[in-house]
Amino acid sequence: MDIMEKIKSVDKNNMYRLIVSIPRELEKSFKKYSRLSLPREIVISGVRRSIENINKVVLIGMGGSAIGSDIIYYYLYDSLRLSVTIVRDFMIPGFIDENTLLISVSYSGETNETLYASIECIKRGVYPIFITSNGTLEKLARKINAPIYLLPKGRPPRTSIAYMISALLDIFNKIDIARFDEEELMDAVKYLENLVEKHTIFNEENVPLNIAKQLREKIPLIYAYKPYTPLGFRFKTQLNENAKHHAFFAELPEANHNEIMGWENELKGKYIPVLIRGSKESSYIRAVIDFWKEIFRDIGLDYIQIIGEGPNLLAELLSILIICDLTSFLLAIIKGVNPTPVSTISRLKKYVEAETRLKEKIDRLIDNL
Repeated sequence: MDIMEKIKSVDKNNMYRLIVSIPRELEKSFKKYSRLSLPREIVISGVRRSIENINKVVLIGMGGSAIGSDIIYYYLYDSLRLSVTIVRDFMIPGFIDENTLLISVSYSGETNETLYASIECIKRGVYPIFITSNGTLEKLARKINAPIYLLPKGRPPRTSIAYMISALLDIFNKIDIARFDEEELMDAVKYLENLVEKHTIFNEENVPLNIAKQLREKIPLIYAYKPYTPLGFRFKTQLNENAKHHAFFAELPEANHNEIMGWENELKGKYIPVLIRGSKESSYIRAVIDFWKEIFRDIGLDYIQIIGEGPNLLAELLSILIICDLTSFLLAIIKGVNPTPVSTISRLKKYVEAETRLKEKIDRLIDNL
């Protein structure tokens, strides 16, 4: 059976279509969101919250709903005008106050951590903006008349990455959190469309397919450095969710100070290193990677390199994302695993809700705002 026949047989929920649509969805969603307007002021519980007073930003999200924040943070890192903090937890930092912009992201609108943390932020007087497809987060946004960037319904959160990136770029632009050239996005879209076309011809030179075959019997240990760090983490999570495959991620240069010693372990043959790289590589990082590759050669280990390419940094970042997403998808197909369902995550959520009844508590908190 060739790979396209296997895709038709195994990909019951059409994950393939959603991955290859990323460039088109990026362009479409950015144009859609650019037509939205953000009110300069909103009033919540009698308290006026103004965009003009914002001097810091907090982004809240979990899982597939948080990765877009990571990508935009590192893409715009050098041009950030305000301090930006990303929170993946119930707990929020003590510095959040009435001068904070809250960007709350939950695809389903039902993520407990995001809901609870967002409510706590609202109590402290933040100016809130919500990115969601529906659910309790949309209910919260409409109750307090806060801006909403609506995502398309009925798909896995991790496949809405183009929409989340577009929404965040639009918010950063309109509130002047960071400088962003819209032409870069359009140039990136054109490049990514060609990349998708190239990597969906499943011949012997297909990069994602060849990497997927190498990962079949191995546990990948993924390494990346800024600004490519979120793509290393994204690859790990896509392998987990799509291929139901263990994978682990560490950031360079931090891994120089700890994880590197693990390659002296007698179990090293079970792993395969994956190095994620791009043009924004300092001479220091290049020397570090050369040393790591020397270690792998000395112990007789194959390693994989995924190198971002494109006309600008956004294209580079998203070229890595598309290659990694396709790789995780193809690994699922090779293993005969439907890439869409995440049954253990669903079971976990049901179990925790039954034990804690947290949804009821969150609903009461919203009613009391």
